[in-house]
Amino acid sequence: MDKPRIYSDFNNYTSDPEFPCKVGYVLRSSHPYTFGDLAKYNLALADNLELLLYDIDGDNEGNRDDLEQEVICHYCKAKAIWLGLPVGPLYHVSEKES
Repeated sequence: MDKPRIYSDFNNYTSDPEFPCKVGYVLRSSHPYTFGDLAKYNLALADNLELLLYDIDGDNEGNRDDLEQEVICHYCKAKAIWLGLPVGPLYHVSEKES
């Protein structure tokens, strides 16, 4: 079964080794795109939920070519935030299709 494809701003990546949780993408369910995607799948963020995150991107000619990465959700109690922990490579959709 395909993983739900959920928007995440990939600029919100935690890579600070001093961060009290694991490194990953900060998932903000209040973001309109993320909220809409979660609603489309009738999902709520939960520990160990497998997702396919995407961020809107483009190629050198200005065509849309989103970034995608498979993640597993993790709730960081110390910071009260949801993280998407990468479990696969980061790639452009065009790379997957070729």
